[in-house]
Amino acid sequence: MKKNKLSKYFIFISFLTLFSVFIFIVQSSYSKLIGPVKTVQSDPSFNPIDPKIDSQVLVEIKNRQEFLPEEIDKLFFSTPIATDTVDVNLTDSP
Repeated sequence: MKKNKLSKYFIFISFLTLFSVFIFIVQSSYSKLIGPVKTVQSDPSFNPIDPKIDSQVLVEIKNRQEFLPEEIDKLFFSTPIATDTVDVNLTDSP
C-alpha cells in the first residue's frame, strides 16, 4: 500500500485559499451590515432645522390677501358659463 504524501506547498496553498474565502465572507457580511446605516445617515431629510426666523418671510405672510369663505366658494364652486358647441361629424363622407 502506497501512502500519498501531501507536500508543504499544497498545504500552504490550501490554507491560504481557506483564509482568503473566510476574509471575503467576513468583509461581505460587514459591508451588508454597515451599508444601510450609511445610507440613513446621508439622507438630507434628517438634517436639523435652522431655528432662525427670517423677518422678511413674516412680513410677506402679514401682507397676504385673505379670502373670505364666500369668495372661495365663488372661485372654486361657481358654475361654468355655457359656450356655443360645434357638432363634429367623424364619419367619412364621399
